[in-house]
Amino acid sequence: MNMDTAAQTLNVQQDLKAEELSELVFGDFERTHKSWSNNPTASYTTTFGEGMIKAVTDREKLYTARRVSDSVFQVFFIGTNVFGVTTEGKRELGDEYSNVPLPLFHRIRHVTIEKNGIMMCDCCSFQGCGLFCVHQVTVAAAIHKASGKEFKGFTHHDVSARYLCGYMHLGYRASTPKKIRDMYHHLACNAIRGPKMRIDIPTSMPIQDRGAILPAIDRLKNYKKQDIDMVAFDAMFSNTYSPDTMSSQDEYSMFNDQMIILNQSTSSICEEIFDTSLNDADIPDEAMKSLRTRDVLKQFIEESCTAADYRGMKGRRALEERLVDFRKWCNENPRDKDIGTDSEGDAEDTTADGIQRKRKSKMVPMTQSKYTSGIDRIHNTAHMG
Repeated sequence: MNMDTAAQTLNVQQDLKAEELSELVFGDFERTHKSWSNNPTASYTTTFGEGMIKAVTDREKLYTARRVSDSVFQVFFIGTNVFGVTTEGKRELGDEYSNVPLPLFHRIRHVTIEKNGIMMCDCCSFQGCGLFCVHQVTVAAAIHKASGKEFKGFTHHDVSARYLCGYMHLGYRASTPKKIRDMYHHLACNAIRGPKMRIDIPTSMPIQDRGAILPAIDRLKNYKKQDIDMVAFDAMFSNTYSPDTMSSQDEYSMFNDQMIILNQSTSSICEEIFDTSLNDADIPDEAMKSLRTRDVLKQFIEESCTAADYRGMKGRRALEERLVDFRKWCNENPRDKDIGTDSEGDAEDTTADGIQRKRKSKMVPMTQSKYTSGIDRIHNTAHMG
């Protein structure tokens, strides 16, 4: 297994995976009906996207929304009996989660509706994955209920383009009409900021007092406040670790120094160190003899060509000049198989009269320059005959 074979294998696997995903998207595009979801988005989104949307909308009944300003809502998790949490906000713990080691917290999310109807939530779910969150669904359902209407869910216009099966199947495809490609390109380049509320907030919806934003220790679900020793958790790394012996003190100092080095290092510095370590590799000469120069220097040559391309024609000419210099060096130096070399590195031949005469290497450069070697040649790319 060499570098070329590994790269070809990865490319084949990537192509197979792309074809598999393409077939799945084509299936969603051709068969839009999803019997397991009745959301308005079901006929337009991919199976993966609709699965995430359904998981969000099904949790709407676990939350409640409270209007605290003209266009700001607070969303509370009311849960079920699993956590022992009721709609009155009591915090008696259920037996199933009373001994869970990871802390569970009560949280209050704020959903703001802008003048154009765009809904923004401080959980930043839409900014992270391109789908609306359960808090936005809860607020939308509360507004529709106050208006005497049924909220059937957000539409496919309220999700990012990457979840639309039409975009995934037709976008940037050569066979797609240009007008449709341009439309999907515009949709992908101008992503929406959040789902849109398409009805006004009714004036009959009361504005209530804001829920207090409490410290984390006061929002614990599965631990009691008096059982938590904040002194033990505050600045744990610097205050609670005290080495007892000299050896552990040395280990602590080494760990601290390493942490400082890692924090101060940057990606460019790490890459330079890595490149230097590759160049410092000491391979035995006996092992090098059995290897081809092309295999040994392949990566270095590729990096040199990439660096030359990055610098344009100037870099290409600089690299070419250095290769020409190497060709000249080859003409001026004999091969390892040549018999006898003088102090200057030129091979020596002994003629019949016993006089030693220098001869040049037998390598003929295939360049555009004038042929100057004393060796009889057969043909040359620049000057035939």
